[in-house]
Amino acid sequence: MDVKKAFIETTMEVLSEFGLPSMFAEKDERDSLVQAEYVNVVMGVYGALSGNLIVTANRESALAIASAMLGGMEFTEVNDMVRSAMGELLNIIAGNAFSRVDIKSAIYISTPTLVVGEGISVLLQRSSTNKFVFNMDGQLMDVLFSVE
Repeated sequence: MDVKKAFIETTMEVLSEFGLPSMFAEKDERDSLVQAEYVNVVMGVYGALSGNLIVTANRESALAIASAMLGGMEFTEVNDMVRSAMGELLNIIAGNAFSRVDIKSAIYISTPTLVVGEGISVLLQRSSTNKFVFNMDGQLMDVLFSVE
């Protein structure tokens, strides 16, 4: 399966498993400088493919995602539990998506790095980045994909 298609399908399936039915809202290509949201998870990819993955969500979306992943717990702030849930979400998505890709060699992923705050920009190592936007009943989450 194509890598981009694998990430779109896997993200929708994983979100649905946590009770967050999502719609694939849009895909666009942008340059390597990404204006991030409040909660950002960055992961390196190396081996048969190399580059970076980022999951980015605003504060409210991150709280809703963490709540769904952790059995309905209520969150009012981005605490360690929310950060952990967002990191684990990218781990699950990346692991499942790369297992669907038609590549004979190994693909490795790094430990997720979380960056939380306002006014964050991320400069990726590749010249172009695919941005996949997912809408979960008004809560948005982006998956940025810069892998070759």
